[in-house]
Amino acid sequence: MTLLDKQQIIDVDDVVYEDIEVEEWGGSVRVRVLTGTERDKWEQECINRTGPNNKVRIGQLKVGLLAATLINEEGELLFSQKELTVLNSKSSAVIQRLFKQVQRVSAIGDEAVDELAKN
Repeated sequence: MTLLDKQQIIDVDDVVYEDIEVEEWGGSVRVRVLTGTERDKWEQECINRTGPNNKVRIGQLKVGLLAATLINEEGELLFSQKELTVLNSKSSAVIQRLFKQVQRVSAIGDEAVDELAKN
């Protein structure tokens, strides 16, 4: 295996996506992997740091992650963070299923979600 230099790492396009059939919605959606920066931002948005104790914003865990990864064919996000309520009005079964798929694509294990909730 070749030892990569800095420029080779920078030049690699490793942000992949996956199309997922959503029968309930009558079509497919496209999700993409989070970048490191986006994952950090999502984790920060999940935790309310106002006051002496951190509290998890449960609404941010699932639909926040979906909003950060659902894209159109051009790679643009479908939902903004301001539209979480709209996304959260959809079927909880679909949200849960997509959340699990995004977890897999972005390598966010259940342990990471549990750790966020614990903190």
